[in-house]
Amino acid sequence: MGIPLWTREQVANRILAGENLVIDVNGFHPINALFCQCDKIHVSGTRTQQLLRSELFGATTLDPRTCCTLRVLEHYHIMTLQSKVNQYDYYKSLEKLTDNTGLTMHYDRLKAFLRIVREYRHLKMLKRAGRGHETGGIPATRPGDLCVLCPACPRPGVNLPDNWRNAPENQRYIYSMFIAIDANFRLRRRAISSDARDPPLASGLGYFVEDEAYRAHLAEYANQEEISNCTNHSAVAQANKKTYKGYATTGVGMACCSRHGFVLPNGVGDLQRGERYCNMDFIWLSVLKLLSMDLDKTLSYDIICQWSKHLEQRAANFPQRLFTDVVLNNVRYIIPKYHFRAHKEEGHNIFSLNLLPGVGRTDGEEIERNWSRHNATSASTREMGPGARFDTLEDHFGWANWQKTVVLGVLLCDRLRRAIAERAHYQQLYDDFVSGIPKEKAAEWIKQVIAWERDCSQPDPYYIEPTGMTEADIRLKLAQEDDEEAACGHLSLHSITPAVMLMELLDIEHQQRKFCSQHPRGRGGTAAQSATVIEKRTALRRRLANIRAVQAIYIPCAPALVATYEQGLKTKGLSTEFIEEQPLFLPSGIDADALERCEPGLADIENRLREGQLRDSLDKLRVQLHIKARMLKFKADNVRNQGANTQANKRLQDNQAKIKALADKYRAARKAKLALAGSGGWEYEWRDLKHGDERCMTEDDPTMDRAASEGRKAVSWIWIAAGTRREGEKTADIPGIDDAIRIEFLRARARAQRFVEEVNILVEEQRRVLVSLRANTAMWDRREEAARSIECPITREGAAAYATGQAALQRDLAMKFTEMWSNQYSLPSARVEAQEPTDKKEDDGELMFGYDDDSDEDVENEDVHASDDEL
Repeated sequence: MGIPLWTREQVANRILAGENLVIDVNGFHPINALFCQCDKIHVSGTRTQQLLRSELFGATTLDPRTCCTLRVLEHYHIMTLQSKVNQYDYYKSLEKLTDNTGLTMHYDRLKAFLRIVREYRHLKMLKRAGRGHETGGIPATRPGDLCVLCPACPRPGVNLPDNWRNAPENQRYIYSMFIAIDANFRLRRRAISSDARDPPLASGLGYFVEDEAYRAHLAEYANQEEISNCTNHSAVAQANKKTYKGYATTGVGMACCSRHGFVLPNGVGDLQRGERYCNMDFIWLSVLKLLSMDLDKTLSYDIICQWSKHLEQRAANFPQRLFTDVVLNNVRYIIPKYHFRAHKEEGHNIFSLNLLPGVGRTDGEEIERNWSRHNATSASTREMGPGARFDTLEDHFGWANWQKTVVLGVLLCDRLRRAIAERAHYQQLYDDFVSGIPKEKAAEWIKQVIAWERDCSQPDPYYIEPTGMTEADIRLKLAQEDDEEAACGHLSLHSITPAVMLMELLDIEHQQRKFCSQHPRGRGGTAAQSATVIEKRTALRRRLANIRAVQAIYIPCAPALVATYEQGLKTKGLSTEFIEEQPLFLPSGIDADALERCEPGLADIENRLREGQLRDSLDKLRVQLHIKARMLKFKADNVRNQGANTQANKRLQDNQAKIKALADKYRAARKAKLALAGSGGWEYEWRDLKHGDERCMTEDDPTMDRAASEGRKAVSWIWIAAGTRREGEKTADIPGIDDAIRIEFLRARARAQRFVEEVNILVEEQRRVLVSLRANTAMWDRREEAARSIECPITREGAAAYATGQAALQRDLAMKFTEMWSNQYSLPSARVEAQEPTDKKEDDGELMFGYDDDSDEDVENEDVHASDDEL
């Protein structure tokens, strides 16, 4: 059926006259269509079939007046999936290709185009899922059948060995399913249309949960409240406080495999009012229902420490007909690595991906990377009806899964290559650590951590109970004491209490240090920069003047000391404008005689506040040094060109400024405490912070002439929880030092273990990918054989040809990956190393990072991987 060329006026006139119109990649084309009218409809076909044979897709099934060529549908489909162009803009571009003057063209076929695109997407999903080849066809489609599944994830009966259930306990982790769930508030939908007017075409058959059951479940939790006692996650704390006016859907919750990022079947559901438990419960249980009950599962979620607490009780209240086969007792809960630091430390190491055995180097953040890919669709989907949005997102999720499938070869190859190299590196670091620790002590620590790994209710060997109060705790305690004294009738001399006055002076002291660091005296600048310096200095002067009036009441000698200081500057011919350098004359800065004439208890209050400053500044200093170490490693591994180096150096400079500020705060606090309390035992907990002490744990001492070897590096005292020993005191008598060394030793062991596990998991994943692709090939071969028995010759040839093409595609992917990975295994002993035992014992009984000598098990002492010829 040919498409004639028309002038712009002819096209416009024919469109307005309601004539037949074909939409192609180069614009709109009016046509004269003559359909076969003979009585042999089984040969000629219906009008829809006749159009399809001419590669035209009709807008209606009975008497179509608008058609799209398959070429334009394929072009739009790829464009919207790859570049996220919306349907309206694409249609308008075709309109302008036909007439870019805007004088005669009218977009009266937009609704027809939208309807055709939606039907095309849905039929593509059904076709690629083989529903036209299966017995029962589309009505027999089961939940999740339209999804592109992850070939690397374990699926019993498809890509796991027959004896996988009999694997040793210390090797079951390679057959674990890693899953991540999270919510995204970008994928909103306005309150447009309704479910009755615009239902989804494949509810529950793809990535979204079954819509009707989901809405019925949510109706029972209209006023659900969730309370977090861990951290103030906005997802929990503000779920019922946000305003969602004008939106029917405020986002989506999703479940994906956390190692490869594939969206899971029935793993997506709309959110209506924040990230509520009822939404995430239903999504999670819907995913579990489609997974094998026998598989061990590791689930990551950024608020899992709260969400998992009563999950089994909440699941028990679900309708049994929905989740009859769901098992929760073989699920392990963890927090993604990036989100872990947002949680409090106490009681949370049981959720750590760095410390728990059997997780490899999984970070749990793959779902966050998924959001970056799908957020671009929000511009178009938020204006759609519920069904149209549902079908559009299903299509995009399928596309993302397929793109991950075709790059799995490169992804797993690169991961394994890096893991093998890093495994050797961290094993050597651990061996160096072990060589410097007494064997009996190492054995005792490893027994403790193994007991904790097997039963997390045991004492956590990675956690040290904090001693003392932080600066914030001390401020709160002082405020409570002031309130109690006021309640008892003991009123202070001023409405501002002595504790509040000292806290304000300490804040000003911090601002003075910050000002001097940011604006050193003598540095030039533009007029705008000079104006900023003057404004900051004026604000600091006003703040200090206000508190000086209160200080004069509690510290009567302060005004005279200030006057003497300013007079001394004038005598020397110096300016008094540099308020950032003016002494504050705190109790620690005045002599003992003057202090006796001040308000009683001031020295004790400052002493307590200074101790809080010491603790807080040292803790924050460790954090910034840890960040510095990570930034330096990232820069060395990834940054190459000049622009990237400049940006990386700027971030390092900012980090170094924070380190210097915290070190200065610590030194000032220690100097003040020394003036208040004098020499004593506290000095062995809060040591003098000298130049070079503020360094990373793996960093060399800059005061030394040469760098120490890796196994003999001296860790700075700031990484030891309780200071150092006195002259002549035994190291073993120092409280806290054993705990600090134990934690670093066990963390080194955990790092080495995680890389060994990562290599083994990656080798197993590569094997599973090839087995999955071969299983898909065999499935399409069976479908091709079954298609040969179809009576209609046209249908028979089309179904058989499509099945043959899909089988060839799966076979080609398997061959490509096999070739890629066979080159990888030419690395020296890569395959052998991946299966070596990781928990080794020396002949003299020294315990490495395995089980104790009384155990019958050796980690990795057997291999239940398939044979090499399968890979």
